[in-house]
Amino acid sequence: MTSDKTNKSVNKIKRIVLPLSFAILLIISSIASLNSLQGPSTKTDTGEHKTERDIKKIAPVKNLKVAFISDQDTNENSKRVLRLIKAEGASMVVSAGDLSYEGGPGDWEASINDILGADYPYFIVRGNHDYRRWSEYQSLFKKRLEKMEGVSYEGDLGVKSVITYKGIRLIFLGGMRSTLQKEYEDYLTARLSADDDYIWEIVAWHKNQRLLQVGDKEDEVSYDLYDISRVEGGIIATGHSHMYTRTKLMSSFKDQQVVSDSNTLTVEKGMTFAFTSGLGGKSIDSQDATLSKNPWWASIYSKDQGANYGALFITFNSGGTANNATGYFKDIDGKVIDEFYLTKK
Repeated sequence: MTSDKTNKSVNKIKRIVLPLSFAILLIISSIASLNSLQGPSTKTDTGEHKTERDIKKIAPVKNLKVAFISDQDTNENSKRVLRLIKAEGASMVVSAGDLSYEGGPGDWEASINDILGADYPYFIVRGNHDYRRWSEYQSLFKKRLEKMEGVSYEGDLGVKSVITYKGIRLIFLGGMRSTLQKEYEDYLTARLSADDDYIWEIVAWHKNQRLLQVGDKEDEVSYDLYDISRVEGGIIATGHSHMYTRTKLMSSFKDQQVVSDSNTLTVEKGMTFAFTSGLGGKSIDSQDATLSKNPWWASIYSKDQGANYGALFITFNSGGTANNATGYFKDIDGKVIDEFYLTKK
């Protein structure tokens, strides 16, 4: 009798324990499967574990409008460009060099302060006309940065430097001499490969490669700088040539390989575009009849087209979609010369 009772108790326990064990195994298996889908975890500085799904690239603030100019001066034309920038509601300016010609750093700074404000985010690259008084320009630039919230910077400001602001990353290479090209190429390669956290990166310098402008400029910048930027999917902003030009989407600048003729450009590692926004106020250049016919140009606005001064505007995180951006060039008469759309992969 005792044996029968014992057997019945054991069987009852089995009926309870076995299904429970099976359920526990199912739960453990499910957790393991979920972890494998999420990918390996990374421990943060705070000790928190994050999976690959949790780690996202840094996005710009919504509808971040950036104005791109160069070759300014301190005359009435340049002031009208600054008023245009204010009227268009740009959140910041990137100037690719040649800040003033007849005026000096004080006059240049005063015109910005009077129109845009003393605390306005205004980022500069050293141009060839800025060498003589660069230490003054750079000092004013640094003081402006120190008044801004949410900005970080490192390096020789406006010469070989990296700036992050409102979710975009700027790499500036200023006033490169031909004897130092390799030094700048190495710097750019190192900086682009060191940080891949940002959706949008802008690489800006002043001068041009002859085939990547349509004016009278010679080969003053290596193709390698363009293609190093392209490999990492950085947008290329230049000046020096006093007109506006934009390339099509390119898979090689050295070989001038065009990916697409569309004004909707998908920027990614290995494919990008370059522009010159050199109508900041100084003067307007004529185009070379041969260079302007090259098939990689999406837009040209020079003296030959009756160009007026103006700025390129690109709005990042357009409409709240972090990987989208919209661009247009507008002159001080209110004419929209070029429009395009960007997606970043």
